[in-house]
Amino acid sequence: MEILVLDFISPLVGFEGAFNTLRVGTGMLKKTQVGAEVFLMDGNRKVVFGRARVTQMESGLLGELCCEHAGMNHTEVHSQDKTESAARLFAYIQKLYGPHIAHKDRRAVVIYLERIE
Repeated sequence: MEILVLDFISPLVGFEGAFNTLRVGTGMLKKTQVGAEVFLMDGNRKVVFGRARVTQMESGLLGELCCEHAGMNHTEVHSQDKTESAARLFAYIQKLYGPHIAHKDRRAVVIYLERIE
């Protein structure tokens, strides 16, 4: 049995109910599929903190995916001001990966998840 582990780093927020995560690159399209179960892991502590089911996946350009899906991202799902969600999410992703890797025209994947435990 193999179960994919999705690694998250601080802030570990927004993992209740339905949410999404954006991943730079398209490798996740080969690693999981809609209906699959995944573990959610705190990447700093290397501890699994939950399970979720993949409900939807979409690939595209990072800049476009941020504009279309930022409001449901785990970092933004509880945000009061959704008008700036796309800009905040894109800036956060650039901070994680660096602007030389995370640019608007980079291929990426958005993965929608439903928390099950």
